[in-house]
Amino acid sequence: MIPGRIERSLAAARRLLPALALLACLPALAAAEITRTISYQGFLISKANGLPVETPQDITFAFYDVSSGGTPLFTETRCNVPVSKGRYDVEIGSASVATGGIPASVFTDNP
Repeated sequence: MIPGRIERSLAAARRLLPALALLACLPALAAAEITRTISYQGFLISKANGLPVETPQDITFAFYDVSSGGTPLFTETRCNVPVSKGRYDVEIGSASVATGGIPASVFTDNP
């Protein structure tokens, strides 16, 4: 009888082990920070001929806390952004994934 109980207990423990391992990881998952990005779509017209741009472009995005002048709070340069019929779309901050994207202070410290 006792060996049977031990086997059943071990079998139950083996079934519970994956769930316990998952529960042990939950605090780390909850503390994981979401990368801060902004989806942005734009339209480019050539200065030379006034027509929509049709070639990849290098584009620099910058956020400021003042309407003119000042120091940028965040900048990101994207190279070879695909442009079709003048339209492009990027996810600003995604090139800075290693640092969490756009700094939280850009959103929290600037009304």
